[in-house]
Amino acid sequence: MEICPSNSSTTSLNVDTDSISSQGKKALKEGAVQMTSLTTLLSHHRYLFLYHDTLVVSKQKGPCCFKLKEKLRLDRVWVASSNSPDSFLLGWPFCNYLVHFR
Repeated sequence: MEICPSNSSTTSLNVDTDSISSQGKKALKEGAVQMTSLTTLLSHHRYLFLYHDTLVVSKQKGPCCFKLKEKLRLDRVWVASSNSPDSFLLGWPFCNYLVHFR
């Protein structure tokens, strides 16, 4: 991942899949989701990258540009099934979400 040029003070990532896979850090799964907070009920469009030991939660800014929202070690994350076949529950300390595949 590389930093995208940006006019704002926030960090964005440019996902260059060739450089990631050459470093042995190819995403196992990735995709667009809608995450709804179970405490505030606010929903946000997010893009998830699942690696061997890490889950990256980002906001897509362009075709290959993402704003980093969370970088989570998998040993700090819990996952549970939901009533819908295209949704699951995702949590980490102080955060719980219903994640729906878009």
